[in-house]
Amino acid sequence: MSIRVGIYEFFARTIPGGFYLATILYLCSLFGLIQVDYQKFNDFPATLAIILALFSYVLTNILENFASLWFDLFRPKNYSEIVLDDFKKKHPSIEINVKDKEWFILLAYLKRESIEVANDIEIHNANSIMLKNISLNFFLLSLIQVFQFLQTNYIWNLIFGSAFIIASIASGRRAKKYRRWYYSAILEAIVSYSLDPSTLVTKRQKITPPNQQSIPTAPEKQETPKL
Repeated sequence: MSIRVGIYEFFARTIPGGFYLATILYLCSLFGLIQVDYQKFNDFPATLAIILALFSYVLTNILENFASLWFDLFRPKNYSEIVLDDFKKKHPSIEINVKDKEWFILLAYLKRESIEVANDIEIHNANSIMLKNISLNFFLLSLIQVFQFLQTNYIWNLIFGSAFIIASIASGRRAKKYRRWYYSAILEAIVSYSLDPSTLVTKRQKITPPNQQSIPTAPEKQETPKL
């Protein structure tokens, strides 16, 4: 994996991890387990920020299975197989001998052919990972707001809970779209490498209209010399 994709994937997991961490702190403050002093965030040391970023990255990886289960609500089962079948239907003239379980093999082949193309494709997957975790976090926040509404009957808790559930659905659907782009980009790249450029473009022959075609004339009759 290149440095560019490695950094991109790191932030794709660190950002939702920061959301998870903030939600945990918010939940603990509601139950009185901790007291959050927001004034201290003005003098936030860089060392502590790096530690929290690393912890956020680890936290996202810990909750990855839960995020995947939540993400299954937005995508049908065998989603990659559906994308593969749709691609074959859209391109009936291309025979694709690819199975649903061969995505990592295809991506490894693309890395061998062009690491830049493979990196661009993997960014779609990183976006999908980030958004599915953010979607789960928004859902957790909506549950907290609903719980607060049941305890206090404060209407703003219900409004915030509704906003969070809408944001959760929007994030989950966007994550699904990025995952589809990930699979489609792999197929498009594989097909492009298998094409013969000489067969894609051919020189068109100039056709002479029938009314402009020359009509052959009979040879002139030559006179025999008189002796």
